[in-house]
Amino acid sequence: MPTQKDSLSEKLERIKKSAQQLPTISSRLNTVTDLLTHRINALDAVLKSFNLGVPVWVAFSSYGNPPFDEHDDVGYAKVNGRWGIAVRAVAPADPNRGAKAEYWLFNEAPRDLRVRAVDKIPELIEALIQNADKIGAAISSKYQEVEAMTAALNEVLSPAPAKPDKAK
Repeated sequence: MPTQKDSLSEKLERIKKSAQQLPTISSRLNTVTDLLTHRINALDAVLKSFNLGVPVWVAFSSYGNPPFDEHDDVGYAKVNGRWGIAVRAVAPADPNRGAKAEYWLFNEAPRDLRVRAVDKIPELIEALIQNADKIGAAISSKYQEVEAMTAALNEVLSPAPAKPDKAK
């Protein structure tokens, strides 16, 4: 039967052996993360060039049952004052306060969320196009309403044209 000292000694040896792998694993992880970061930055720049300013979210994982589910989404949104590809983690809704969410621009999100979000980027772009088209149609309709309201106000509030004085 191993003694407590032997057990600690075995644990320390396992830690030492595992720790020797950390530099290689860390270097590889950081290299591939940097590559993904550069590709996302390029994609982000393309999307920003369109100046859409339209938020949209697509779920890439969900746990539990609605409305008390926890889900993770990839989106295009304004986070901390900057538009870009983003990730959010939404915690279950609290009956008194509602859902709690954490938001990150894509490259600031935890690595595991970034990896899982990548598969949904094509769906995100499709949703972004649909949402931008829908909002564009709504803006066009509202523009026409405001134009009609402005014309109605001008008609009521503008002074009538002065009539020429024939007495002179």
